[in-house]
Amino acid sequence: MHARLTVKYRYMESTCMGKGPRIPVENVSFDTIRRKGMLYVDKTSMLVPLCSDVEADASAVHVYTRPTRFGKTLNMSMIDRFFNVAYAGEPDVFEGLCISERREFDRLKNRYPVIRLNLGTAKPNDSSSLCDSL
Repeated sequence: MHARLTVKYRYMESTCMGKGPRIPVENVSFDTIRRKGMLYVDKTSMLVPLCSDVEADASAVHVYTRPTRFGKTLNMSMIDRFFNVAYAGEPDVFEGLCISERREFDRLKNRYPVIRLNLGTAKPNDSSSLCDSL
């Protein structure tokens, strides 16, 4: 019987076909994944309907529901990185991805203040404790 060793890595090297891109194993931001050249499954096409609504000045609500461990936090990190004015002037981490082919949306990049609320750590018992946790 083999002893089980549990070690937490920020990334693993792909060894199936020799050295390859690093694979993020734990919660890592979209920006970190792109800057460090880690493996990323391109989901930037989900920005297209958001950009279309912003251009149309629509106040549509987009709800993204996914089961646990299906990338909700990473997707929100990607949306934040695309729209957030705080990233203006930084290198373009979207180059080579689906959204980079849609040049008509370039003018929306890094133009808006973004507020992110993480309810993942909130464990409210009632509405007042929910407000307190925010």
